[in-house]
Amino acid sequence: MTLQIEPENCPSSSRGVRLPSNVLPATILLIFSSLVLGPLGCTSAIDTEYDLVILNGRVMDPETNLDATRHLGISEGKIQAIRSQPLRGRRVIDVDGLIVSPGFIDLHAHGQDDENYRAYARDGVTSALELEIGTADVDGWYREREGKALIHYGVSIGHPQVRMRVMNDPGNFLPTGDAANRAATPEEIEEIKQGIRQGLERGATAVGFGVAYTHAATHWEILESLRVAAEFGAPSHLHIREGESGIQGLQEVLAAAAVSGAPVHVVHINSSGVWNIPHLLEMIEKARSRGIDITTECYPYTAGMTLLEPAPRTVRGARDLLSVALQYGNAFGQGFQAAALKPAEFFGNDDILYLMEDMATGEIRLSILWEWLHKAAPVTDYDEETGVKAEDQFTADLLARLLHEEYEKLRTASNRDVYDVSKDTTLPIA
Repeated sequence: MTLQIEPENCPSSSRGVRLPSNVLPATILLIFSSLVLGPLGCTSAIDTEYDLVILNGRVMDPETNLDATRHLGISEGKIQAIRSQPLRGRRVIDVDGLIVSPGFIDLHAHGQDDENYRAYARDGVTSALELEIGTADVDGWYREREGKALIHYGVSIGHPQVRMRVMNDPGNFLPTGDAANRAATPEEIEEIKQGIRQGLERGATAVGFGVAYTHAATHWEILESLRVAAEFGAPSHLHIREGESGIQGLQEVLAAAAVSGAPVHVVHINSSGVWNIPHLLEMIEKARSRGIDITTECYPYTAGMTLLEPAPRTVRGARDLLSVALQYGNAFGQGFQAAALKPAEFFGNDDILYLMEDMATGEIRLSILWEWLHKAAPVTDYDEETGVKAEDQFTADLLARLLHEEYEKLRTASNRDVYDVSKDTTLPIA
């Protein structure tokens, strides 16, 4: 939005009451970025009583580089004035010490329901966009939220979702059948392209590609789908393949972008690149310098994805927890713990600060099992393999057996799933 600041010599006109600290739970106060300003004169600003005046905020606007204490006058849901001297208002909020800024736009937001929208709003997010996976039914997706959403929203036409529909995949959010595991026929590729084209015509804001989840999709299919995005000038948001920790996946995207002319955005480069992040960022920087329209993003936190849900208190659930913990420990057991302790030395770059969330991910799963032991918790279902019955106590002996069995599975796994050189590393299990 364009900010027009009134002259410094306009006279002061109002006093306000200070807002109690418990009314503003966050340290940042945000103004919706869709609000528009127009030119204002001194006389009109002084004479006007606004619906709402926000006093003494540190106003920050990335577009104009404004960063100063200002007072805002708001009427009819729009910012009408931003001034260096106070304004009059029917309601006045003193936000001294807080920041007033445009709302944050979250380009990668899978939570698209009322509960998530409320959480976004409390975090200062005023636009939450589902662009990585998207939807196959753009009209239906928008219809579910029209007139009911607390914040702004948007969705991509999702290549994975369209692929699932074309291949009759039984998955819900992500493919679990043919759409994940089978190459598309030429006829199916044409259907997928047509589905993407229809989605963009119906108002999708981008094309989403979860290429890591549709690993059987050929490079040609991805290129052909990006060509459709290029027809509309639509950005494509891609979860790249994981080959050689993202380098091969990024090479695929760069090549397809160069051939198709589509603008591309690589999602969560930190979890796709892991220890290769510096190399991926260099590749993106060099590609941009040569005219390829590519951008990327990273999480503002160290966890890749966190779910709040109960762990099933079953033998199968315990095996799953142990398997994940062992795999994370195994993957980073060859010295990558150093990345969490000394990131600058590990990467050779003082600007890099990346904490390996995966170590903590494994430890969290183990802590669930320790809690079951501590509370002598009963399992909830019968397990045929171990003979454990419902209501049997989860014991240390059972944990030791499961740990041994799951570790043996790890050590005998194929080199495709677990690198041989790291199968016997010391695991972070106390």
